[in-house]
Amino acid sequence: MFNSFDAVDDILNNIEAINTFLLDAEKYYAHVSPKNISNPLAPETLQEHIELVLEKFKTLCKLHEIDAVIDSLINGLLKKNKLENDIKTGNFIKKLFVNTVVFHDFGKINENFQASVDKMNNPHFRGKERQSVISTHHSALGAYLYIVKHLEEVNTFEPKEKGLLSLCVLILSYPIFKHHAKYLNDEYRQTIGFSVE
Repeated sequence: MFNSFDAVDDILNNIEAINTFLLDAEKYYAHVSPKNISNPLAPETLQEHIELVLEKFKTLCKLHEIDAVIDSLINGLLKKNKLENDIKTGNFIKKLFVNTVVFHDFGKINENFQASVDKMNNPHFRGKERQSVISTHHSALGAYLYIVKHLEEVNTFEPKEKGLLSLCVLILSYPIFKHHAKYLNDEYRQTIGFSVE
């Protein structure tokens, strides 16, 4: 039996805007103009960036019929785990997939990233920097936020689904963690900018 889960469009249409849960969301930058251009543009806020990325994501999903591909993969995973008729679990896995795109830059709320002259040079965050093992990086923090949010949701499921869903959360956090890496097999120390000795 083939299940069709919630469409990417529907999942994205139900995503809360970042300003509904992030205080002063309008103060967070996602991108700034390069220093070497003569006419710098206003910084792109994190909210603007996420909205733009999600519109592009919707377009790509329609163009390449991603819904059918993801639904097929989820059906295979559910069947392998003897959960083939579990629409709720399948919909949650699909939401996890979609949220990797939604959460990919949430780590940019790192005040060190915002304040850094080499990153956002955001005047709203000058003097708010903190000593941190993630320094001015954002990918590891984004993956962490994704994990925390979704593991909390996993706890609402029955024990038979929790193991699979926890694993899905961890696996799908990896693209967020590595989305600025040069290679997928980079050392984690290069990705987050510190070493554990």
